[in-house]
Amino acid sequence: MAWANTVGIGSAILLARVSYPATAAGQDAPVLPSPTGWPVVVFLHGYGRIGSDYSLLAKAWAERGFAVVALDTARFDFVLQEADAIATHGLLPAANVAPGTLLTGAFDTQNMLVAGHSMGGGVAALVLAANPGYRAGFALAPFDPTSIVGPVVSAVSVPFGMVVGDGDMVTPLSQHAQPLFDTLGLPAGVKFLARFDAGSDHLGIAGLVTTSPAQDFFSAITISAGFFSHTLRVRADGLDECIGPTAQSDPLLVSLVQQIGLPQAWHRNALRIGTQIRFSAAVEPGIGALIASSMLIPGVPTPFGELLLDPSAAVVGAFGVVGAERRLDWPLALPNDPLLVGTSLAVQSFGASASQPTRLGAALQLTVQH
Repeated sequence: MAWANTVGIGSAILLARVSYPATAAGQDAPVLPSPTGWPVVVFLHGYGRIGSDYSLLAKAWAERGFAVVALDTARFDFVLQEADAIATHGLLPAANVAPGTLLTGAFDTQNMLVAGHSMGGGVAALVLAANPGYRAGFALAPFDPTSIVGPVVSAVSVPFGMVVGDGDMVTPLSQHAQPLFDTLGLPAGVKFLARFDAGSDHLGIAGLVTTSPAQDFFSAITISAGFFSHTLRVRADGLDECIGPTAQSDPLLVSLVQQIGLPQAWHRNALRIGTQIRFSAAVEPGIGALIASSMLIPGVPTPFGELLLDPSAAVVGAFGVVGAERRLDWPLALPNDPLLVGTSLAVQSFGASASQPTRLGAALQLTVQH
């Protein structure tokens, strides 16, 4: 794509390779219809590259239900790349409703995040320091821009995830991802840094290989797609794949550092009669709980934040002390009773955050299936 930039900053023409769920394989295939469009990942390339170099990465994300706008601009200029990423957020809503184009209606412009590799990973954080409206940020093997521009990324307040490898000799963890992670602001959700073993390097983790991708690429896809699904409101179980048991069981994972700015709730498995579901809460070490009720309601202010559950039917499903794993689980076995089909169950997280010892957090609502 070549979009004329009418936003007022960045490149005059925003060149991008767009990957998306389609009705068939191949270039310029029709977009697979979606009532609201597909959630958007604006992707920023590494130094000396362009977005089109990351075809394996973009294809993998598109196969998982995301429209990936990989910018081909600002090949050697991280300042211009930042401006182009901000401009893209402003441009896509207009491009999405322009009549008669292949991508008309393809984008869910209410649900967009910015991601990047190497230079682009660090720039993603810079973009979010003056966030035009992206819901989250994600970085693969990022460089640390704070050594050049100072601690401006301390203003980042949306969820942010990183994946790095111990075999990375270009942007080593201790010099780049770790100081960048430490400088990022307190998230309204989850911030995490997943570290893979020494077989994971700077290029392989992003699929920039001349042979078949290695396991580090596929592991990075699983973690990133889970994070995208959670932050872009696609699936309520996405956190399991980026900070939960699915992520922590990956054989390549050496460590997983987390910071919970707002307690989060998620589930694993569907809510079906005669089966067991696991609800989980992401909270900082301390007291944690999962509260259940029949439905979500408009937020009711309390000293601990907004209560999103019907208080007349609320019960505590799980309560306990949470340690360094930063997770509280609630396994729930549902009776094999057909009368339950179609009823709903809402769950809200409660517990310690990085800024408060007790706080109400995010909630979800599920419908019982057969």
